[in-house]
Amino acid sequence: MITPRQALLALVLATLGGAAWWWHDLLPPEESPPIARERRPDYVAEGIAATEMGVDGQVRRRLEAETLRHYADDGSSELDRPSLTLYTEGGPPWQATADTGWVSQDGRELRLRGNVVIDRRADADQRAVRIETEALQLRPREEYAETDLPVRLTSGADWVRSVGLRAWLGEPLRIELQGRTRAQFNIVDDPPE
Repeated sequence: MITPRQALLALVLATLGGAAWWWHDLLPPEESPPIARERRPDYVAEGIAATEMGVDGQVRRRLEAETLRHYADDGSSELDRPSLTLYTEGGPPWQATADTGWVSQDGRELRLRGNVVIDRRADADQRAVRIETEALQLRPREEYAETDLPVRLTSGADWVRSVGLRAWLGEPLRIELQGRTRAQFNIVDDPPE
């Protein structure tokens, strides 16, 4: 037989259970976390080469890559083993290579990653220049490049190491080093007459 005390306890527990159920129904439903969608390209191209001409009919830029993956969600493209040739007025072209790259939808920005090297050959007026880093952002139409990572510049036997760089690759070449810098310049005296 149930005692009045047990009946009261059962009534209190049932009331608490009913109140908890009612409270739960008042709360907004929990939203499940968004499911991360795998980003898939809408097309893939192998062995691509794109050339951009100036209004004067001269080649300004040439981009090549082993593989290009285009994404419709933002119009960007990813590149494997990209190579950019940037032709400047009055000087030899710059050649930039990397392990991977990313190109914005409008083609105004190129991000290179992994073993990034930019070379400019010497000519009669200028020494060869080589820039090495792990990541570089380029704006090819503006002939501009920058990084905030360690970078090494070499020209002949001279070298400069810095953390961060901004470079205007057109003529005249201008490079701004952003952080702590270490350099070695070999001074050669003019031969006696």
